[in-house]
Amino acid sequence: MYVRKEFRESNFNQLIAEMKKNSFGILLSNNDETKIEATHLPFIIQEAQENLVMITMELSQILNRKR
Repeated sequence: MYVRKEFRESNFNQLIAEMKKNSFGILLSNNDETKIEATHLPFIIQEAQENLVMITMELSQILNRKR
């Protein structure tokens, strides 16, 4: 996807901070028919040593845990 330079962010720490602040994302995948599918997911970003870990689960699982 083309991103205009006015909207590009190359600062890695800033990208991670934004992901932690707005913990809702879109997972893109393709199916057997090579159609692209977008799934909206809540997620948590954790830093583990030099790696980033993205933890996600279905919203229904999160809601059931709060009950």
